[in-house]
Amino acid sequence: MAFHPPAFNGTTATHAKRPAHIITGAGGGTIHSAPMPAIPKPSCGEVVLNTHCFSVLDIKGDTVEFRQVDRNGHVVDSFKLTK
Repeated sequence: MAFHPPAFNGTTATHAKRPAHIITGAGGGTIHSAPMPAIPKPSCGEVVLNTHCFSVLDIKGDTVEFRQVDRNGHVVDSFKLTK
């Protein structure tokens, strides 16, 4: 029986079979009060429209850890990626 690792989820399964793309842009401008018309595909960790945020990317050896932090210091999205 072949072993099939779980699909990448950024928490318990941190090895991605495909390139990971990080799209972030919550540093300024007007805060949106209406939800986005559609969630970006193929996957989306979190959509935050009601506060300004910044991104933290820590690279240590073969591990990348990403955090999206709101203006109050709360982590609104995160994932870990291992090589």
